[in-house]
Amino acid sequence: MSLTRISFAEMRVLAVGLRMRAPGFGRCGPDSDILAGAERADRLATLVRLWAGGCRNVVDEVLFRDIAARYPELAGRLRSRLRRRNAAAPLAPYSGGTGIGRP
Repeated sequence: MSLTRISFAEMRVLAVGLRMRAPGFGRCGPDSDILAGAERADRLATLVRLWAGGCRNVVDEVLFRDIAARYPELAGRLRSRLRRRNAAAPLAPYSGGTGIGRP
């Protein structure tokens, strides 16, 4: 296991990206784009501003793939953890934001 440091924001990009349920999202392969350091920092700063503004589930797909390619072991562990969590807790019916239908 490598001891490279990952920031909290990068970890959040991985977590939010892995929770996305769009077909193909969350998969990274050998064709993943590796971003330059400055572009990665700009994209991450933009996401942090969006999250601070209330858009908590927004994720940059290119940035997600970059981070997943740079930290493949961590991405795999997070993916496994989310799958276990989703398998253990069935989804509640959609409440439309009213709180109705929650267990």
